[in-house]
Amino acid sequence: MLLTGPVRQLSDDRLLELAIAVIDRASGERDPLVTKAVSWLLRALTTHHAETVAGYLDRRAADLTPLALRETRSKLATGTKRGRER
Repeated sequence: MLLTGPVRQLSDDRLLELAIAVIDRASGERDPLVTKAVSWLLRALTTHHAETVAGYLDRRAADLTPLALRETRSKLATGTKRGRER
């Protein structure tokens, strides 16, 4: 997913909307590389859009993989994907 860098660096709402559309489209995939990419993109979005990502996780929890949910929620809570404090 080529969006991870731009969404981490820029607080552009157009990038947010595009990233969410990509995640929505890819969230049904169970290929390990796709699920990992969804997780990377969600975590990258937390840099500028943490509240939006938290709400998205709550609304779409049933559609996302446990890996994406766990790593993104951990990133929101601790700043890292594995829950270690920085």
